[in-house]
Amino acid sequence: QRVIQATVARLQPVTVLALLQKVVAKFQARPTRSVTLVHWIRAALTQHTSYLMSQPDVVRILAPLYQLVESRVSTYHKLLKLEGRLELALTQVTSRDAGGFSHDPALTQH
Repeated sequence: QRVIQATVARLQPVTVLALLQKVVAKFQARPTRSVTLVHWIRAALTQHTSYLMSQPDVVRILAPLYQLVESRVSTYHKLLKLEGRLELALTQVTSRDAGGFSHDPALTQH
């Protein structure tokens, strides 16, 4: 991370937009590399914020990144809900197997 931060700090502000475009394109093409690429994105955004905010193209360039992050966050929330349901089901099965619940066939028939 230090190497990435030092490298991005040495960049001329004019090249930061090109870097962000390339990194976002790589992020979209191979999401599995996101762990590494997010360090480059964070470094560019934090170290060159004032330059980026002064550029009229920044919204157009960062829109795909925003959409990508938004879709991942949406998926993450759905996975958290699913995890909660699975945990509840597993807890009930474990409790039943341990004798916590009595199995009444009349209650399970529809």
